[in-house]
Amino acid sequence: MTSITVRNIEDDLKRRLRIRAAEHGHSMEEEARRILREALGEGEAAAETTAPEKGLATQIHELFAPLGGVDGIEFPKLGGLKPVEFE
Repeated sequence: MTSITVRNIEDDLKRRLRIRAAEHGHSMEEEARRILREALGEGEAAAETTAPEKGLATQIHELFAPLGGVDGIEFPKLGGLKPVEFE
C-alpha cells in the first residue's frame, strides 16, 4: 500500500471529516479511505472486505457498555495515601 498527503484542506472540511469519522466509529484516515473508495466506484462492497478500524474510545465503549458504561464502575477509595512531595 502507498500513502498520499493532502495539503491545504479547509478547516471546515477537516472538521466535517472528523465528525463524520466519529459518527462511523473510526479514524479520519479510515473515513477518507472509505470516501475515496465510494467516489471511485468501489462502493461499500470493497469497504466491507477490509476490517474496519476501531478507535480506542470505541473499544473502551464496547467493553464497558454491558456494565452500564463507565459511569456504572465504582473505583476504590485511595484513603490513607499521602501526596508525593518534590523538593
